[in-house]
Amino acid sequence: LEAFVLTRFSGGAPWDKLEKDPALPANLKTGYQVFTGKAQCASCHPPPLYTDHAYHRLGIIATHDEGRGRTGDKTKLGAFRTPGLRGAARRTGFFHDASARTLASAIDWHLAGGVGQGADRSIIDPALTAVTLTADERANLGAFVEALTETSPAPTAPALP
Repeated sequence: LEAFVLTRFSGGAPWDKLEKDPALPANLKTGYQVFTGKAQCASCHPPPLYTDHAYHRLGIIATHDEGRGRTGDKTKLGAFRTPGLRGAARRTGFFHDASARTLASAIDWHLAGGVGQGADRSIIDPALTAVTLTADERANLGAFVEALTETSPAPTAPALP
């Protein structure tokens, strides 16, 4: 269990080291402000774990995975647990079906209000709306989310007997 938990949470990310530093780099400070403010990311990805542990409907059901809807409750069709953003820059796929291949494309999908990736707009959580950012705001937002990933090597799985 410990080995698995180590792969899910990293507390040594650049943001963790700089968060309370008065000399916080301007791009990370601005990125955090965009994340918690204009882009509304923190409504589903609140600090410090950057997840609300809730289920949200993003409408991405191209893989025929109904999410919580498979329980028979069609109001939960396409609902999946909000992933934490810590370590996101190390991931090779985003969303439950890995339909977004890069962190940048996952961020852009959210900023566009859930357009593309085969999303069914009729079932998307109404809180997911399009947000227009300047090029600088978008770059700073990306830099902030990347700063949630620890820069040391990823933990390796222990060798089992």
